[in-house]
Amino acid sequence: MAILTEVDGRLQLDFADAEAAVLGDLLDRVASLLSETDDNPVLARLLPDAHRDDPEVAVAHRELTEASLRQDKRADIDAVLAALPAGEGKAELVDPDAWLRALNDVRLMLGVQLGITEDAEPPRRVRDQRDLQLSVYFWLTAVQDCLVEAVLSAG
Repeated sequence: MAILTEVDGRLQLDFADAEAAVLGDLLDRVASLLSETDDNPVLARLLPDAHRDDPEVAVAHRELTEASLRQDKRADIDAVLAALPAGEGKAELVDPDAWLRALNDVRLMLGVQLGITEDAEPPRRVRDQRDLQLSVYFWLTAVQDCLVEAVLSAG
């Protein structure tokens, strides 16, 4: 599993095997979804209505903010992709908050696609594609948790 370390006050993730490639692929999938305009359950989760009780206000708010929100999410994804190593290796987390937001977006995408609920648990064995994706989801959860702890302890 990717190991988070701090070197001279800077956070680094040391990726093993294909971890960086898996994360890169997932980030590309989120970026692709952010380019879509269709009604999509993943997009609804990534870009939720700000005012659920008032559809008119929600539409007006969306018109004012959605383009910049999509742009900000793409910028976070680009920052992470630029830092990912090709294969095994270390990634310096120049902007840990961008990493947190990008990891969260990947987890939201997977959560919707896999129908993850709060009762979901990691599979004991990987028997099929869903188990593999669920394992990746829980791996990202662990990475994000470590990163949150590191950011909070630094602040």
